[in-house]
Amino acid sequence: MNRLSTMSLVMLMACTAVFAQQAKKQKNTVNPLTAAEVSTRLSPEIKLLAFGPVSKLDSNFITNARKADKARPTPKLKNADSVEISDLNIPGLEKGDPLVPIRVYRPKYANGNVPLLVWFHGGGFIAGNLTSDHQACATMSIRSQVVVISVDYRLAPEHVFPAGVNDGYSTLLWGISNAKTYGIDTAKVGVGGGSAGAAIAGSIVLKARAEKGPK
Repeated sequence: MNRLSTMSLVMLMACTAVFAQQAKKQKNTVNPLTAAEVSTRLSPEIKLLAFGPVSKLDSNFITNARKADKARPTPKLKNADSVEISDLNIPGLEKGDPLVPIRVYRPKYANGNVPLLVWFHGGGFIAGNLTSDHQACATMSIRSQVVVISVDYRLAPEHVFPAGVNDGYSTLLWGISNAKTYGIDTAKVGVGGGSAGAAIAGSIVLKARAEKGPK
């Protein structure tokens, strides 16, 4: 190795050491954002959320959230006279998967076959059930003239990914295979959800594309 190469190597090692020290210093001086700083990054209508209490996401939080879900009664629908509702348990996607609880909403006064919307409730992947969006699903079914299937998918942390996605995908396939029973137009199929449910829906779209499943 000539002198120039040796000097280059020494300079490279020195620069690397300096950058490492700077990175370490920066890492050690990073502080969490304050509530006021967070609020400046939020839309005006939700700024105050930055100053709210912080929930500790642990096993007690999950247990209490699920107890609250279970204790919450199924709301009395404001438009019950315009929708037909069925509670069912359908087969899971893979061998050994448990049955998937679903709730089917069909508009009573639909003309002919109607589109299908498979819906997933929110709850941070750890909470929520068929009661969560009961009124919303009924209203979507009636106003949009679609069959809505709400899915009580498996929750984390005891059920790891892709358990919830598989439950949703099996429901999508079930809805299409039972199209005649519920008057579904299989050329018009969609998935949707709120919060974590939207993530489930998005994952199902990707799964359907990857596996050349329903369009």
